Amino acid sequence: MTDLNDPNSERLRHRHRPSLLFHGPGRIKAWDKQLLSAIRLIVAERREDLNLSKLDGITVTFNLHTALNEIAGRNDLVMARKKRTLSQSYSVTAGCVFGVMRGERYLSHVILDAAFLTQLVDDPQTEGLAANIVAHELAHVGLSHWLIKPAQSYVFPTQRPDWRYEVLRYLTLSVWDEYGACRLSARFGDSLAVTLNFMNCLRAKTVDGLPKLWLYTRKNWHLPSALTTFVNAAATARRPLLSAAYLMGHIDGLGVPMDVATLCTAARISPLNTCWTPLRDVLRGVWSWQADEFGFEALDGLVPVLMEAIRICGGGRMITGI
Repeated sequence: MTDLNDPNSERLRHRHRPSLLFHGPGRIKAWDKQLLSAIRLIVAERREDLNLSKLDGITVTFNLHTALNEIAGRNDLVMARKKRTLSQSYSVTAGCVFGVMRGERYLSHVILDAAFLTQLVDDPQTEGLAANIVAHELAHVGLSHWLIKPAQSYVFPTQRPDWRYEVLRYLTLSVWDEYGACRLSARFGDSLAVTLNFMNCLRAKTVDGLPKLWLYTRKNWHLPSALTTFVNAAATARRPLLSAAYLMGHIDGLGVPMDVATLCTAARISPLNTCWTPLRDVLRGVWSWQADEFGFEALDGLVPVLMEAIRICGGGRMITGI
């Protein structure tokens, strides 16, 4: 196990000391050590522009799901929060960040799939996706600095008579978080390869038409009994917005003067195309909001965008009266 803190840093001396370790079988010991060293260098570089004071540690593994389950079993509280995915189908998870309580502190732990990071050792002179993956997950840690408990604990159970607005706002957190993480990590790795990956992901989410919302025959959507169906339907409508947020954050981080409709034909002809401009405008506004006092109120502007996506996807009745 490697300590990620600079031992000479007085500022960090009395804080939790984040770990860096390899979980389960790797390749060979020397190769595993080289990979951890490469990740450590990225962490050191990221400390210059990210608040990593709540980094619990980084676990690298060739079996991400097994590592996640084992780490979850060793902690009092683990809440999976962010997943970084690659491939057009969004089916391959390259990394994730989850929350964990260490005493009275809520920290963020990163798990990285070593299968996506081999280039850091095998071909370190070539820019690729690997460095971007590591930088992206660390950006999630930095963006979560304001959380002192799992994000859903701020919302559930909501105290409002009509809980739907508060739940919708909670669901926009991941949209902002992916935009912010992609913007902060845009200049790490092969920026063109990352752009193409996000373009393909957005295409996959829009090329086959609108997401299907399972609304069943429910009528009284404001009742507490509707919560599960409401969350599932809203999260389904959110998927294209989430995918667009990845691409928007990346191109904004690069300073590219293009929009997602230009970069992705499927997004341009999608019925959701009216959502892209307001989504990007609001996300840019949240970006300018970033401060120590960041909270859910910063996400209020994203709620109308999500509601519009829900309407377009055929879920207008579930948000009537909000």
